[in-house]
Amino acid sequence: MPGYDHKRQRFLHRYRYGLPHWRQHHDGIRHGHRRRKEGNKPTSHRSRKIDKRQALILSGTALGVIMLVFGLSAWRSIANARRSLEKAQHFASLVVDKPNTLLSKTGRKHAAIALADVQHETKSAQQAIDHSLTLSLLSQLPYFGRQTRGISMLVKDLNSTAAAGSDVLGHLRGLLDSSSATSVNLPKLRQAGAAMGKAEVNLAALHHSGAGLYGPVASARAQFNEGNDHLVGLLHDGAQLSSILNAVLGGDGNKTFLLLGENNAEMRDQGAVLSWALLHTDHGSYTVDNAKGVGSLALDKPVDFSLAPNTDNLFGPLQPRQIWQSTNAWADFPTSGALMAKMYETKKGTPVDGVIAVDVPTLQALLALTGPVSVPGIDQPVSVANVSNILLNKLYQQFPRGDQRERQDLIAATAQAAIAALKQSPVDPARLAKALFAKAAGRHLLVYDASANIQQVVNHYGVSGSVDTKPFTSFHLSIQSAVAAKLDYWVQPRESVKVKLQADGGAIVTTTVTLKNRAPKGAKPSYALGGGPGSPYGPGEYRGRVYLWSPRGSFGAGAVSESGLMVTPAAVSVGPSSKKTIIFQTSIRKLVTDGEISLDFIPQPRVHPVFISVSVDPGPWHLKGKTEGHGLLSRSWNFSRSVSR
Repeated sequence: MPGYDHKRQRFLHRYRYGLPHWRQHHDGIRHGHRRRKEGNKPTSHRSRKIDKRQALILSGTALGVIMLVFGLSAWRSIANARRSLEKAQHFASLVVDKPNTLLSKTGRKHAAIALADVQHETKSAQQAIDHSLTLSLLSQLPYFGRQTRGISMLVKDLNSTAAAGSDVLGHLRGLLDSSSATSVNLPKLRQAGAAMGKAEVNLAALHHSGAGLYGPVASARAQFNEGNDHLVGLLHDGAQLSSILNAVLGGDGNKTFLLLGENNAEMRDQGAVLSWALLHTDHGSYTVDNAKGVGSLALDKPVDFSLAPNTDNLFGPLQPRQIWQSTNAWADFPTSGALMAKMYETKKGTPVDGVIAVDVPTLQALLALTGPVSVPGIDQPVSVANVSNILLNKLYQQFPRGDQRERQDLIAATAQAAIAALKQSPVDPARLAKALFAKAAGRHLLVYDASANIQQVVNHYGVSGSVDTKPFTSFHLSIQSAVAAKLDYWVQPRESVKVKLQADGGAIVTTTVTLKNRAPKGAKPSYALGGGPGSPYGPGEYRGRVYLWSPRGSFGAGAVSESGLMVTPAAVSVGPSSKKTIIFQTSIRKLVTDGEISLDFIPQPRVHPVFISVSVDPGPWHLKGKTEGHGLLSRSWNFSRSVSR
């Protein structure tokens, strides 16, 4: 509604008679004023001029005082709210900046107290904003109103987030405090999943536009939206994972998984499969039994299992349908898991619900939680410090030649002892979950589930070890032993990647692989180092197959489509105490996308992570940020940079 003005009114007339009079003009309400009493003497022109000037000065002064009072009052309300929010931020940092506090019962209790304090302070800030008459009046003004309402909404959203966080943490505390490393309270797990799902929906509704906001208010809104979106994603993942864990842990019926031990001294894409056991889950608890070497699962003939043509052409000669050590030569573990389940069912006559593969670094993670374990047949306690040396080196010295079933049984017994120790040790389930997810990220722990729905989620969260989750940006280097010797324990690879951008947005990627063989020179022939009568290679001589999987649709000499990507094979021979270099060149048709280049590097689960370096020659492009990066490839690593013309 338009405002109202008298036909003739003095300067600043609206402000002369107080707030009710100003509202009449502001809201367009017609009204009149009493005329001056007759008999008043007319004033001179000079007097009227002086009166007008005085009125202007007085009105301006009054307006200035009013604005000053309004400003001070508004500033005080905002300052009070800000102090409360600063306290809330401090308490929130106790949880966000120290996530390891959630790994113990005491830490979770302190986190709950901190979140309760966050909720209290954000509520105090909200009250300081909502109960301020000054800010309420300012909210009616065009510019100030949008900013004031933006502040009020932001504080309200922060309070809602704190309340949701407290509720979810409460359910997680109930779950973790009533569970153990080998037994999960499934009713509490389902309740926690439902709480996360509810919080996800509620927080997703708090993403509000920052249009019309300026300065610190706009920045705070954008920062909140970004953090809130991340939190919504975590809640979505948590709700989905709780549902899957409920099924895997026997919430919908007992399950049996084939638990396989992979040997990192004889690499395939993962370690060679040398031992097995059965893992049973029942209403949240799990047990492990029948730990043995894979010799007890030997097959007389290949199983009937279909492989993709290129997979069969490249890896079929290794007899993966019959020989357990060859079942994971390719990079796609979902295919390997399905094949392993088929082989077990063929041998034993009973199906399994899935396959779980673990290697020596996974055993290290378990022993870091439980402490050393004693294994009959091994002359010292097995600990996080020596498990790699014992299983991948010393046992080979103990069993230098001949039948290796006893050595394989000792490997299986070590894994079973570590899992049994979890039952005896007060290991917090949150610490166990963190350790296992970290190993899954490095592909040391891989899961296949026969249920298509569960397997889809397993793939999504990277626990399946599949290399094609980002098919158009992923590289994966795999170095595999080509002989019966166990020399991967001694081999240390390095990977250097040089990216040269092309004018059309494509790229030429040169991958240089350097293999350093640390096996002792002049050693005697042995089962581990190889060599001996009739052997075509000497002790310690590493002969291997090197595969580079590159993005789908890329081009390289000899590259074929496999495991969802393109793979290029190469052969290598490296003498003891020597090194050898292999070079791959890959052409990517379009690497620059929406002003960015992005490459993902997926690790091979070796005992010692591969050191990788990446550098970019931008060519005709301008690249923002450093042109190179490097580190240990202990988990999938994304290298991305913004580019422009």
